[in-house]
Amino acid sequence: MLLTEIEARSTIFVPKIKLQLISEPDDNMILELTDQCMANFIITGNTADFTFPIYKQTKIVTQKNIRNIIAPNNSIVSNRQIH
Repeated sequence: MLLTEIEARSTIFVPKIKLQLISEPDDNMILELTDQCMANFIITGNTADFTFPIYKQTKIVTQKNIRNIIAPNNSIVSNRQIH
């Protein structure tokens, strides 16, 4: 039932472009999808493949970076709150 509710509220994006910017095909798919849905951020720990800080309008950040962006001066925001 939960999956059905999630699907009902979801927007499905299908990339219209095919990229080969990263050696890993799944990572290229993430970039393709961010382009299609105009994502603001990719949050990843995969700094080995995502070596560039921005792709078009999408900033590529780690969990630590996004925490600083969301609440730069707020010590209340913890790792548990951002997952």
